[in-house]
Amino acid sequence: GVLLHCKKYSLISWFSGLYYADVAVQHGGNGGPDYRQIMELEAEMTARKRTTAGTKRKAAKAAVNGADAIENGVESAMQNYNQIAELGKENFDAFMDSANIATKGFEKINQEAVAFSKQSIEEGVAMAKSAINARTVQDLFEIQSDYTKQAFDAYLGQMNRFADVLADTAKEAAEPINARFNVWVGLAQNLR
Repeated sequence: GVLLHCKKYSLISWFSGLYYADVAVQHGGNGGPDYRQIMELEAEMTARKRTTAGTKRKAAKAAVNGADAIENGVESAMQNYNQIAELGKENFDAFMDSANIATKGFEKINQEAVAFSKQSIEEGVAMAKSAINARTVQDLFEIQSDYTKQAFDAYLGQMNRFADVLADTAKEAAEPINARFNVWVGLAQNLR
């Protein structure tokens, strides 16, 4: 064939030459196919080469794109996992902070209760001493009446203090959890 002597196509042309020779045998062996047939065959083989090369390029590009997509997906998944793990850690820390605040609040209530009980006992003992020293029944009733009023007022005052401590403790203990809730709400809004 025409391309038998071209170095660039030497191997392909050698096969082409064999193909042309086969075509020549099919045409009766009288000198081979005409030039037009050779050009058609050469065009057909060039088209096949281009199609094969194009398919190889497309396959290679698809493989690279696929590998990139997988790599990006894995990286994104790892980032999301790390972010969720960090959020979980922060949520746990917030829960622990809240539990510590609640514990301190209940310790304060316990201290208040112990102090109130001690004060009530001391006031009761003082009232009992006063009652023993009362000279008349009228004095005894007055001492008892004053003590009862004072004890009831002290009890109401202490219950109000307990309510204030509980309210403050609940408010302070809720702050870390509310902050974490707000973070999650912000993340959910960003995902929309």
